[in-house]
Amino acid sequence: MVEKIDFNSWMVSAKFSEGSGRSEKLWLESGNKIGLFKFPKTHNDGQITYEHVSEKLASDIAKAIGMKSAKVDIGKYNDRDGSMSYLVMEYPKEVLLEGLDLITVLYPQYDSTKLIDIESGTKYSFEMSYKALRMISDFHRIDIKQSKNNTCL
Repeated sequence: MVEKIDFNSWMVSAKFSEGSGRSEKLWLESGNKIGLFKFPKTHNDGQITYEHVSEKLASDIAKAIGMKSAKVDIGKYNDRDGSMSYLVMEYPKEVLLEGLDLITVLYPQYDSTKLIDIESGTKYSFEMSYKALRMISDFHRIDIKQSKNNTCL
């Protein structure tokens, strides 16, 4: 059984923008802890999705196989269920780069409300996200060379 953590004593943080994506979310902080609390979506019939549970499972699986990942807890904020993804970067020295930022580099006509790239017809998927992450991984392997006038290429 997963323990539900009470985040009601945490304060809404103004240090970060809300973020991309379709879920309702809030940056919260308590002392030196900062996290993004995500509320599950609700279908038209009133049933909630269980993305918050998926986030917790993904975090636990990543930890189990030795992969770096944000720590995620299941909890409540303002009497609503959700997941808390704790900030793993060193704020303010590092910048938070979201998946949507990467996807729109590869798919400039990506419509985040329809979850599809209008130009290619490619629908949001694991493969789309993976391709965007590979782009960043490949970028970090590129040797930056200097030209004769010392500008980076």
